[in-house]
Amino acid sequence: MSDPTKSIGCPRRAFLPMLLREVAVTVKSAQGMPAHQINELGDLPDETLAAIRPIINPIYRIRVVEGQVCSQLKDDESAPVRMHFAATPENLAVFNRINGRQSIGEIVGEVAVTLGWEAEQSFTHTRDMFLGLASQLVAVPQNSPELDVERSVPQDRHA
Repeated sequence: MSDPTKSIGCPRRAFLPMLLREVAVTVKSAQGMPAHQINELGDLPDETLAAIRPIINPIYRIRVVEGQVCSQLKDDESAPVRMHFAATPENLAVFNRINGRQSIGEIVGEVAVTLGWEAEQSFTHTRDMFLGLASQLVAVPQNSPELDVERSVPQDRHA
């Protein structure tokens, strides 16, 4: 019997998490709740994107090869090593903060201070790096962006 994950271009270890994400998106959509697939993250408003807490997908090993940050499936030494970006101070300032504890907005603020950048330049660089890694499932949201945005808006209970 052939491996069905090969026909969809997905490593076997990544198949179940990918399937579960798709099921969650389908269920949320059916319930009338906002739900986003990884390939739709770039369409989110900046405020929503800023609330995402990105994390490196735990199925990948990250390493630097010839000055490039690369990923490889942890449990498959024969898996290809994929190069993502140059290991420059600017890129590493963002990448090293993709830990699931900080939101993109928080990363933007820290990178702006660390590199002496304006907030807009820091946001653009951080967003582009996250979306590039997310498109390859190397970085994924640790949280639901919709939930965090709602929690981050102060509620005036006396109104």
